[in-house]
Amino acid sequence: MNIGCGLDTTFDRIDNGKITWIDLDLPDVISLRKKYIHETSRRHFISKSVFDKSWFAEIKNREHVMFMIAGVLYFFNENDIKSLFSDFHSTLPGVEIIFDYCSNKGVEIANKKVIEKCGMNKSAILKWGIDSIHDLDKWSENIKVISNMTMFKEYKKNYSILKRIGMN
Repeated sequence: MNIGCGLDTTFDRIDNGKITWIDLDLPDVISLRKKYIHETSRRHFISKSVFDKSWFAEIKNREHVMFMIAGVLYFFNENDIKSLFSDFHSTLPGVEIIFDYCSNKGVEIANKKVIEKCGMNKSAILKWGIDSIHDLDKWSENIKVISNMTMFKEYKKNYSILKRIGMN
């Protein structure tokens, strides 16, 4: 399940011919999505906020559910995210969640150097960052970090050469 799907096409790239995929986003986003991407017998859209718990009924009896939340959690405060993760567990114990995150410093830099300097709408201000992914383990006994990948690990290794050729 892709939460906050926007116009993302992950399903098209990972479809193995067997999975059922659900894309969830706000009603205006799903309306736009339907102009370009169509529902099928294995691809479904839910037109609701992630915080509108009524959509849980549509997935409650499914097995092997994985939530993918990319580029979304930054816009909510930590208490809202904790509550959301708790609701996920209550609805589907054992659910796996894949999401991206950045450090608190990363949020600060994004807000100052990107959003504010570009004059973007203040509603685009990022609110959540986490300095250690293992802080999530402290949120609840029901949360267990299974794995963590650093996106910029390879970038850091090659940073000096990128700097020399002006790609910074």
